[in-house]
This record gives sequence, C-alpha cells and structure tokens, in this order.
Amino acid sequence: MARRLRLLLVLTPVLMLVVACATPNGPYALSIAPGLAPRLKAYDAVRITRAYLDRQTPQLAAPGIHTPAQVTAVWAVDARNARTLDGCIPRGDSGAIVWITEGVGDYLNLEAYPWSDPDAGGSPACAGPGTAGTIAIDDATGAILGVWPTIPTLPHPSPDPD
Repeated sequence: MARRLRLLLVLTPVLMLVVACATPNGPYALSIAPGLAPRLKAYDAVRITRAYLDRQTPQLAAPGIHTPAQVTAVWAVDARNARTLDGCIPRGDSGAIVWITEGVGDYLNLEAYPWSDPDAGGSPACAGPGTAGTIAIDDATGAILGVWPTIPTLPHPSPDPD
C-alpha cells in the first residue's frame, strides 16, 4: 500500500505536467488504414498541425479575422491513397505512410511544401488562404508535405476515388 502511495505521489506531478503541456484541441475523428503501422501517433499529427496553424496567426494581414485552430479529423493512409481524402492532394507514387489532418484555423499557405506550392499555379481552390483546410504530414519525419486551405466560395476538387 505504501509503495502504491509513493508511486502515485511521484506520478501525479508528472501526469499533471504532461496534461498541462498538451496542445488543447478537443475531440477529432481518427482513421488508420488497415495494415498500416505508423511511427507517429494521431496526437503527433494534431500537434504538428496545431503548431503550423499557430505560426500562421501572426502573419494575418487583419488579426481580427483570426480563426482559433482545431483539428477535426485525422487519417493515416498510404501516400498513394491520400488523394481519396481531398482532391487538392496530388497523386502519390510511394507506399509511404502519411497523416492527413482536416480542421479549422488560419490556413494561409504562405510556404512552399513538397506537395503544395502556393506559387506553382495549381487550382485556385487549393491555394487559399482560408479558415479551414487540409494538411499532409510525412509519418517518417513529421515534416509537413502540403497545406491546402479551403475557401468557402471555391470548393476543393472532388477526391479521386482511384
């Protein structure tokens, strides 16, 4: 009994620190494709997405239009199937695992990423900025592969069912 009490006294502050440092997000839908064993966890994809969105906020031309960030859905899929979730995602050609997150926030898309470049001349529906969007994250490295803001007046192309 004394051993359990000591363990509880030691672990409680550690757990409180972990909870206090966690990025608040709220609930989100999660799907991991059958047969995949991702290296990252869903909360890593949420954390990476939230960090990206938080970095965008100071870059808003009109800070009054800030949209608080929240990830609403997370998927782990084979890169070849990522386009089935959002028509802005390019057709993948590798069997790598990628995380796709969807949510709301300041999706400004001001940087070039391997899968999305705001200056590449792709579909205007995929370039943004927007108050919602999709982000692709490489499971092996945790690097953002692409950002596709959602523009309410210009919907994303239909997902490619392959």
